[in-house]
Amino acid sequence: MKIKYLLLVFLVGNANPVMCDDYTTTQYLTDIFIYRPGGTLLTLLGTSAFIATSPGALLVTLLPPHNAILETADNMIVEPFKDTFYRPVGSAYPLM
Repeated sequence: MKIKYLLLVFLVGNANPVMCDDYTTTQYLTDIFIYRPGGTLLTLLGTSAFIATSPGALLVTLLPPHNAILETADNMIVEPFKDTFYRPVGSAYPLM
């Protein structure tokens, strides 16, 4: 009985909420039905644009600071992906 009580205290005491912000229903719905599909579309468009512009970025990489491909991939693919899939649902902070 003592072990069950200690386990309960440990689990409840260490429980952290996933989101501590209070979001409204409108923010949740707007995020789910507008921002998430839009972010998915931006990720796909950014990926295709990156593929189309990568030869030019390769040429620019020859000049210093030699990180044009990484910056291009980060701006066109990684950031929209993070905003779409890693951001908490209903989050109100600005996208991108």
